[in-house]
Amino acid sequence: MKKTCLAFGAMVLTMGISQVNAESLIPAEDVPGEFSASMLLGTDYIFRGVSQNSSGTPTIQGSVDYSVDTPVEGVSFYAGVWGSNIEFDPDPGSIEIDYYGGFSGDVQGVGWDVGFVYFSYPGAPEASNLDYWEGNANLGYDFGMFALSAGINASPDFTGETGDAFYYTAGVDIPLFKSLALGFQFGHQTVDESEDYSDAKLGLSADIVGFGAEVAWHDTFNHADGATSDSRAVFTISRSF
Repeated sequence: MKKTCLAFGAMVLTMGISQVNAESLIPAEDVPGEFSASMLLGTDYIFRGVSQNSSGTPTIQGSVDYSVDTPVEGVSFYAGVWGSNIEFDPDPGSIEIDYYGGFSGDVQGVGWDVGFVYFSYPGAPEASNLDYWEGNANLGYDFGMFALSAGINASPDFTGETGDAFYYTAGVDIPLFKSLALGFQFGHQTVDESEDYSDAKLGLSADIVGFGAEVAWHDTFNHADGATSDSRAVFTISRSF
């Protein structure tokens, strides 16, 4: 197995080198807007305070994004796809793929974002009805000494067919030294056919040699499933391209 992995790695590296000087079929300058991508490795995947890996396995995540300015000055359109490994007990699904899009802009220093996300779980039993979509709206303002943000997510048919759901969130980020920053976020989830609960995150983040690093503490309040919603520390490292 090790030899196979090494051989595959060498093949990929060789292919990459051979493509360095190759002419692109569609030059980037011929397409309006910008493409970007990201990769993340973490000790866990936490979503609204709850671990998405029931066995506590590490997570690997990635995204591909596109953004372009619209004819309206200061307004951009964006779209993308994001994926992560997951493990829901007892459902056998092992991956989450999210599709999203929306518009963002700035009005007198107030950043805003309005969009949607479709959450999909390929491989999960159809009867579990995990797939769902949400609309979202977010605002943010940087005061210099700190930045505030707030948002709302709304779904007319939340995961597991649990009815209308809303998630409210507010956060503050405080720059400490160079790229080192302290962030706090509080959220509250309401669901028609499930128990409401709240979650909190306190994190320390920084840029280190071009990589984003964060160590964060997560906890939930009044969540029914203690196994995946207990307080925990999570470390992540990411890179954008």
